[in-house]
Amino acid sequence: MEAFKKAHKQLESIKSGSFSTCEVKNDIAVMQEEKDQLLRRISRMKKKLEMFPTTMTMLEVARKLRLEREREAKIAHQLQEQRIMIQNLEGKMVEIRQQSNELQRRSADFNAESK
Repeated sequence: MEAFKKAHKQLESIKSGSFSTCEVKNDIAVMQEEKDQLLRRISRMKKKLEMFPTTMTMLEVARKLRLEREREAKIAHQLQEQRIMIQNLEGKMVEIRQQSNELQRRSADFNAESK
């Protein structure tokens, strides 16, 4: 008998704690209505856009503008990288000149000592 009471309590708690079938059906109906409203709204917007003869032209221009901006950003990034490379190479040139001058000085000192 205790097992039955325990199982019955569990069943009642599950029933009260979960959504009823009716609530789920209502939620689905509401979501379907919202979906239908959105589809109608999209359809109206498409019809409005079709009324403008330049819609496709404007979309193409917008696409080209986006591509051009992406290209411009890529070029700016490459330019920045090249400037950094130039700075690094100029630093190496200064270092090599210093080494060359040091070697020439040592060579002159060595020649002066050997005479």
